Amino acid sequence: EKFKSQIDDYEKIHTEVVSFEDTKLCDGWFRVDSRPFKQALLNTVKRWSYMFKQHLIDNVKNSLSDLASFIGVTKVGLEKVVEEGDYDGLVAVIIHLMAVKD
Repeated sequence: EKFKSQIDDYEKIHTEVVSFEDTKLCDGWFRVDSRPFKQALLNTVKRWSYMFKQHLIDNVKNSLSDLASFIGVTKVGLEKVVEEGDYDGLVAVIIHLMAVKD
């Protein structure tokens, strides 16, 4: 939720900076061209917004990768047939079941 708030803040800043005037006339004779500053500021704001978004994307990708790995290992462990009297095999299956529960 904090990330969404941060991203929204940067998007609001971006919208606000876009609305800035490209030039400003001071004292009726001195014209200031703010386009280079405006562009640099827009680039910086977008870079920060992208950084937060990329962090979330990477976090989701890593979580899904970890989940896929867990599912693969657990599936193999739970598919093993436990023979009567195979205490070690039973313990291994129970460990997999406990991991699924968590």
